[in-house]
Amino acid sequence: MIAFKGLEEGSSFRIIQLAIILSALLTALISSFVATEQPIVAVLGIAALAVSIASLRWPDVTTLTFFFILLTNTATIAVKFHNVPFAIGAAFPLLLFVPVVNHVVLRRQKLVLTPYFLLLVCLLLVQLIGTLFARNLNDAFDNLIVFAVEAVMIYFLVINAIRTPQTLRRVVNVFLLSAILLGAVPIYQQITGTYVNDYWGYGQVPGKAFTVGQSLVGGDTQARLAGAIGEKNRFAQFMMMFGMIAITQVWGARTKSERIIAIIATVTSFTAAVLPFSRGAAIGFVLTLLVAVPLSFISVKQFVAIVLAGAVALAAFPQYSARLISIPDLLEYAAGSDAQEVDGSTKGRITEMLAALTVYAEHPIVGVGPKQYRFYSKEVGNDLGIKRLDEDRQAHNLYLDTAANTGTLGLVLTLWIIFMTLWQLFKVKKRWQEKRPNIASLATGFSLAIIVYLTTGIFLHDAYLRYIWTFMAVAGTIILVANKLEESDFEASNKMIDAA
Repeated sequence: MIAFKGLEEGSSFRIIQLAIILSALLTALISSFVATEQPIVAVLGIAALAVSIASLRWPDVTTLTFFFILLTNTATIAVKFHNVPFAIGAAFPLLLFVPVVNHVVLRRQKLVLTPYFLLLVCLLLVQLIGTLFARNLNDAFDNLIVFAVEAVMIYFLVINAIRTPQTLRRVVNVFLLSAILLGAVPIYQQITGTYVNDYWGYGQVPGKAFTVGQSLVGGDTQARLAGAIGEKNRFAQFMMMFGMIAITQVWGARTKSERIIAIIATVTSFTAAVLPFSRGAAIGFVLTLLVAVPLSFISVKQFVAIVLAGAVALAAFPQYSARLISIPDLLEYAAGSDAQEVDGSTKGRITEMLAALTVYAEHPIVGVGPKQYRFYSKEVGNDLGIKRLDEDRQAHNLYLDTAANTGTLGLVLTLWIIFMTLWQLFKVKKRWQEKRPNIASLATGFSLAIIVYLTTGIFLHDAYLRYIWTFMAVAGTIILVANKLEESDFEASNKMIDAA
């Protein structure tokens, strides 16, 4: 602690320390009782105790633990694969209350309420209104709660937990280490061909393999790997986002060890991003680079470096060409021609997108409610005559899905938060690229990650809220930390002028 020394040395502070330890110990004891049938829960209880005690000496421990659990999808894996109770898996964001209480109660610092957070609250209110008129009220309410926790609460806790450049740097290192873990498992699966082993949930391989030509490396079929996420296209999307952050940290690393970690994270991220063999991810990668260079997020030299990283990953797995070869047919079909080679999956997605546009046109203000479009997709989509939908489907497009579910108000608020964050990150990059290149590289990395989300979102609906809004929240803290650095430089210059 650096402030309120008297409070730290007094009885009040000791009582708080004791309360934290006892709470963690109680958690461990309860977990031990449950462990008669679920030993993993006892392990988690003991881990909670260790983290809580460690946080008394190193407050960032709980913050870093939260990010590792979230980014590696460990909580979901624990519930799905290891019979951990859902309540325990869903409670891990509460870890961030420890640093927030430390800042606000012990250090008497103000809560951070940025304009973007307030807009996020407004987006929650829009979804609340949509919930009131939803076709499936219970489902809409459940999704409203998910948004409140995985978007609004996590965003609020993150921007209040990360307050210094040191904490921010440690969090980004957790991003890199998480990327290495997430990428290493599916890479090992691909090398060894052990697709039937899910590696405790970190190497999921859902669905069927796709067919590749006899002349291509890898045989007649190739599995599509989904890592710890469990959904192929999402895994490709997130690993590409990790890759953009990692490669920019190679440029902005302050030490040799940081650069080595960033290089390893870059290689594993981009390689793992190929293994789901996602066509949408490939198009998103190209679009990201085409957007990033004109907007000066990256230089021509950096553009070449990213292209080479992607080309090496692609060359290592020529099976990808069997998937990408259908992209021209997709573009022809989208342009209105009758392409015979377009597969059923592509026609299905086009049906879902057009149906979402129709639903949005019929509910233009607040939409049909959180995640409610899918209850309209079959009814509206089958009237289009492109492909018959036999089940409720998502829109498979971020913008149309957001528009159908939350209307014009929700779409405008969502895009306003994202684009204003990108604009502020761009200003941070310009301001600090000479004086503090590490801060500038962080702004660049998270800008590219967000742009990846936007470009791949052309083929993916709004889901996995905890991921994108955690990325957005860390981007927000980069802006806050950069602003504090600017204020401290301004105050230092004023003191020099006064002294002169």
